[in-house]
Formats: sequence, structure tokens, C-alpha cells
Amino acid sequence: MLNINLKETDTLIQAKDNPSFTFPVFSDSETSEIHCYSLISNKSSGVQLVKELPKVDFILEILGVMKRIDLADLIKALKQIPGIHAALEVNAEKIKRKSAYCPF
Repeated sequence: MLNINLKETDTLIQAKDNPSFTFPVFSDSETSEIHCYSLISNKSSGVQLVKELPKVDFILEILGVMKRIDLADLIKALKQIPGIHAALEVNAEKIKRKSAYCPF
């Protein structure tokens, strides 16, 4: 369906406010030559990684240039997966962070 193969990485993201809280990262940088996909938990023991997204449990970060039509198709495909209640595009500039989460 999505044609990506996410694997757990050794990289853990630490909470900015409290480094003892970590967030697992699942990534795929091999399936596509132009994209890196990372699935990141947004919640860990009641702590949020991205405070601007309080109702979001997971973030799918895509590094690389993506056409609007491809992004719309991806969001549509995500919404068809059982257990996913919503999928939306988030402008990275509106999230307070300095770099991407993709570990590759």
C-alpha cells in the first residue's frame, strides 16, 4: 500500500525539556532514493515531543521533495489503514525545532 519498510533505529529522540524521556524512531531510507521516512512517537509517559500537536500520537516525517499530488495520495492511503483516525499535512515551519528527526 505505502511501499515503505520502517525499521526501528538505534536513535532515540530525547525530550527537550527532560532528556530522561525518549521517543522511538522507525525509519526507512532504503526504499526510496529521494525520500527518508521516519515514524516517531509523539508521546512517551505523558510527555509530548511536539507540543504544538497535542492530539497527535505519531508523526510521519518525510525528508525530500514531494509533489503535492503524491502527498495527497499518501495522506489518502494513510487514512485507509485500520487504526489511523486522521492524517494531515503539518507545515514544518510552524513546529519549533531546529532539524529533522530522520536519523540518516
